[in-house]
Amino acid sequence: MASKRSSLKPLVSIAFKEQAGCCIYCDKPMWLNDPEQFSRQYKLTPKQAQQLQCTGEHLFRHSAGGKASRENIVAAHKFCNHKRHQGGKDPAPDTFRDEVQRRVGKGKWFPFPVGGA
Repeated sequence: MASKRSSLKPLVSIAFKEQAGCCIYCDKPMWLNDPEQFSRQYKLTPKQAQQLQCTGEHLFRHSAGGKASRENIVAAHKFCNHKRHQGGKDPAPDTFRDEVQRRVGKGKWFPFPVGGA
């Protein structure tokens, strides 16, 4: 798990299970504990699979006072999580999800083919 805060690990695990192992933004599968198996299953390189690792995503940014709570922590791909926070201004989670879904539908979200994943 990519979390640097050990207090997030249980919350990320709960979110991962509640979301059926899929990213909150793109709805594609992610991995929590076994990147090698995930790579094989979805025919990805290890580098590609790393981008699809499950991370803890604060809906309301931690640095702006967002709590490490079940209501504020969801599971997101490392790639999607990074993209949301890129540039210093976070779009609202629902707005970001809508944009990601639109781009996924056009095949223009991931920098590599994510077929079944």
